[in-house]
Amino acid sequence: MGISCNFYKLGIFIILISSMLMYPSVLTPVEISSVENDIQIKENKFGNILNERLIHENGIIIEPQSSSKPNDIIIHAPPGPSVIGSSNITYEIGSINNEISWTIDAKQNFNYEIFNNSISQVNVTNLDKSITSITYNVDGLSIGIYNFTLISWKTSGSDPSIPASIFVTVTQDNPPTIQALVNLVPSNLVVYEVGDTGYEIQWNITDGSPANYSIFNNSVEIDNGNWVSGVLVNVSVDGLGLGYYNFTIFANDTSGNSQTNYVNVTVANIITPSISSPIDFSYEEGSTGNFINWTATDNSPDKLMIFRNTTSIVNNTWVSNGIISTNIDGYSLGVYNYTIYLNDTDGNEIIDTVFVTVVDTTPPNINNPPDIPFAEGQSGFFILWNASDTHNFTYYVYLENIPLTNANWTSNEWINITIGETTFGNYNYTISVYDESLNSAVDTVIVDIFDPNQPIVLGLTSKTTFEQEDANNELTWNLKDDNPDYYRILRNGTQVQTNLWQSNDNVTINIMDLVIGTYNYTIIATDLSNNNATMTLIISVVDTTLPILVSSPDDISYYVNSTGNTLVWDFTDLNPDIYKIYVNSSFNFQNPWSNSVSISISVDNKDPGVYIYEIHVLDTSGNTHIDTVTVTVLSLQQTLQPLFSSDLFASVHEGDVDTITGIWETVSNEVVLNGTINLF
Repeated sequence: MGISCNFYKLGIFIILISSMLMYPSVLTPVEISSVENDIQIKENKFGNILNERLIHENGIIIEPQSSSKPNDIIIHAPPGPSVIGSSNITYEIGSINNEISWTIDAKQNFNYEIFNNSISQVNVTNLDKSITSITYNVDGLSIGIYNFTLISWKTSGSDPSIPASIFVTVTQDNPPTIQALVNLVPSNLVVYEVGDTGYEIQWNITDGSPANYSIFNNSVEIDNGNWVSGVLVNVSVDGLGLGYYNFTIFANDTSGNSQTNYVNVTVANIITPSISSPIDFSYEEGSTGNFINWTATDNSPDKLMIFRNTTSIVNNTWVSNGIISTNIDGYSLGVYNYTIYLNDTDGNEIIDTVFVTVVDTTPPNINNPPDIPFAEGQSGFFILWNASDTHNFTYYVYLENIPLTNANWTSNEWINITIGETTFGNYNYTISVYDESLNSAVDTVIVDIFDPNQPIVLGLTSKTTFEQEDANNELTWNLKDDNPDYYRILRNGTQVQTNLWQSNDNVTINIMDLVIGTYNYTIIATDLSNNNATMTLIISVVDTTLPILVSSPDDISYYVNSTGNTLVWDFTDLNPDIYKIYVNSSFNFQNPWSNSVSISISVDNKDPGVYIYEIHVLDTSGNTHIDTVTVTVLSLQQTLQPLFSSDLFASVHEGDVDTITGIWETVSNEVVLNGTINLF
């Protein structure tokens, strides 16, 4: 096998290997970093003589086999990892964060396994060669000596490292650790008021080998037992009398190490009495059942004093949690300072003050004089008000919200206000009376100066009968009053018009579009004093107008036996009723008619002759319009000659066809309508 090599001190070595036996020119590249075992290459035919040892950074070594055979090359595979352990360690049982570590130098990816006293603890494979350190936690061991050994080897499974051992020694040289807590707060001191409760000492004892404990109060053992590391040992210190106490705990572990801890407890009467503090308040002068209630607490209550302003009103002993009550009724308007002083048997004091305001929130009492009406122009009227209050002060009188007068007033004496207005209208007199606390009472008297006279109503329409079709049918009244207000017009008791009016106004109502009949029109005129005046007109609506002929047929004539002969009229009237047809003065028939429908009658089927058609058109009032139309019925003669002139003869040539169309009568008196004669 021949070899050709290009060597670099840095980079990747590539070895070209070819079979010299059969294909000397074929070279196979091999990355040198993949070499896992030693390779011997003999008889290098390419002439590059290696006379120097080369070491690659990944650990591969290339060197000549010997000086006598420079063409024979040995490629040494990288060695397995080298491992160096950290120093041996010793730690106290129960401590944490104890670790050991090994330094790794690997040229290729590697595996490792850690043993504790020959027992495998962890096995890790295919770690990257870039990893240089392995750390392992050894917490939780019991007392003793432990050999932790790490063995590492290449991932290929060859060249294991030399085992690297670290010795771990676990001892128990330290005594237990004790932390004192009071109500779960770290402290070595308890001070509480005699009689208080809820105080407890807790000790937190930690050690790897807990054993037993004893608790003493001033050298007297009060508790003992076994303890668990990290689990609180509790003792209540409630119920002690006044004095100083030393609570001490002794804790042992299984190695004979011991530790003590103490908490000093002081039970004293050092807290001042506590007292509720009622809010300042007020009460109505003259009211009863007003009290100030305090509640005070202390373990050793003693004396109390209560002062109103600077005057002592209570001097007594007190009981803890009892109600201290004092009555404050019967005082006049003002502000009063009620102060309580409390102490206990140890001289601790407390003070509380409540300000009491005696107030007057009751408004004055005032009478309610009736409203005063009087006729316009009269005088000498007045208003009498009477007010009462314990603390009367002043009053104000307003006329239509404008100040009229004011003065001080005396309880239960009359306040006399003269009415100075005499002209028509409503006047608002209002009084506001005040007491010294500015409580007020208000009363209002309405002075109604009225108009005693009724309005005057004059009828200006003398006509009482109205033609229905007249477009200007109206009724008119004249109204007069010094204080006009409104009017209403009733037709047969139903209001049909209303409005405001001014004196000397003419009030008009249109009465067109009424049906024929009799109507009662009443006007009611009202003034601002609600005086009324009325006038009634009885009118009649009549219809004397004939129906109006809109269109009439002309006289007509037709040949006997012809059909479709009609007479058509159109009439209009406000009150259409019936029409009657007379033929040659004889009644023929009658029918109702309306404005929107033409009157149409057939005059067919008459014998030859002259007929006088007379139509009588009536409305509901009997007004009649007569119209006459003459209808002539012609007979057909036996000769045809009268029916056409000589110029109707046609000149007909042989082979031609000519036609004369018209009404013909045969010699047998048969009528041919629209007959046709063909001339050949």
